[in-house]
Amino acid sequence: MRKSVLSAIRSVLLLLTAFLLFGGVSFAADSAAQSLSKTTLVSVKSKEAGKITVKWKENSSGKGYEIQYSTDKSFQSGTKSKIVKHSTTVVKVLKGLTQNKTYYVRIRTKKGDKHSGWSKKKKVKVKGDSGSGGGSGGSSGGYGGDIVYLTPTGKKYHRLGCWTVGSDDRAVSRSQAIAEGYGACGICHP
Repeated sequence: MRKSVLSAIRSVLLLLTAFLLFGGVSFAADSAAQSLSKTTLVSVKSKEAGKITVKWKENSSGKGYEIQYSTDKSFQSGTKSKIVKHSTTVVKVLKGLTQNKTYYVRIRTKKGDKHSGWSKKKKVKVKGDSGSGGGSGGSSGGYGGDIVYLTPTGKKYHRLGCWTVGSDDRAVSRSQAIAEGYGACGICHP
């Protein structure tokens, strides 16, 4: 009987030690995550039906970003996220959204499993298909205006509708693409 009591006490002490060690690791991970600075959300606009263009300031403290959007301003229900893998990307187009509905958007810096706190949220009403068009569409032809896309391998920038654009492409401003040495695609003529 005495051996079983000692064995039980020993097991409890081992579990308690493991718990205390795990708690210390968790605390260290939380404090490391706080070293990532928050990303500033610059604008959230809807110029095309069912789409939102999100722009933010570049934040080099992380390796990418997480954009969260929802029709619920408290982000408690109906919330979706998009991951941006490159810290140099500063624009993302969110597609397939409910037309004529108000969305709330926020962003945070990511580095592996660590992340910063969320930015301040911004709200936008998604345009609908009604022919109102309104505003200054310019000559973008429904391709997202000054936003162009860079493929992981080429040295050309593209419009959203170009057949060369894939899911791994980065959305950047045209001026940023030119500054990085990219030229215009000969197929889509952005």
